[in-house]
Amino acid sequence: MRWPNTLTPTGPADPALHRRLIAGLILLLYPLWSHAVIAAGQSGWSLPGFAVLVALALLVRNGGLPRTPGPFVAITVIAAAGALDLLAATALALYLPPIAIPAFLAWVFGRTLLPGRRPLIQRFAEEVMGRHEPAREGYMRGLTWFWALLLSALALEAALLAVFASPVTWSLFANGINYIIVVAAFAGEFALRCWRFGLPERPGEFWLRLAQTDFRRLG
Repeated sequence: MRWPNTLTPTGPADPALHRRLIAGLILLLYPLWSHAVIAAGQSGWSLPGFAVLVALALLVRNGGLPRTPGPFVAITVIAAAGALDLLAATALALYLPPIAIPAFLAWVFGRTLLPGRRPLIQRFAEEVMGRHEPAREGYMRGLTWFWALLLSALALEAALLAVFASPVTWSLFANGINYIIVVAAFAGEFALRCWRFGLPERPGEFWLRLAQTDFRRLG
């Protein structure tokens, strides 16, 4: 049984898509930077470095300065949090994102499992590939549960390690192992989906549509 061939030609990738991909790669440098400064005993520099990476990513993504104040506010808040950590010689603000981000994403997944709502994975699949047979809806609901529970576990793990483990051990998980877990979960689910339903038609177009999806409309 294969996924239905509902993909439509999207044409060549536009420069805006390339800029978004490069901006994403820039942001992926943050875990490496963060773990390096924490291992060196200079954790206060983690968030200022993150502010620089966010600013650079936004410049690349927008092809210049952003036209709205939101990005500037975000960069200012990150830099201010890092400055407070430096001045107070603490790492409280540093611990917050690896706890708050997966907790928020778990909430985004979990709230779509309430009665009367479509699971987030089902909405995502419909956006990328079109509607599916009702028999697949159970799989998508189960997958939404999986991501909600996994992200909740990662948030809880980061919180517990922040309290009971050393900063280097915490960083090893928050800035390394947890990302590997997420990537492994993506790869494992993709393999399971291909085994159950077959490879998507025209996989090149599938991944292009995936990169072009506006995830803000799915939450």
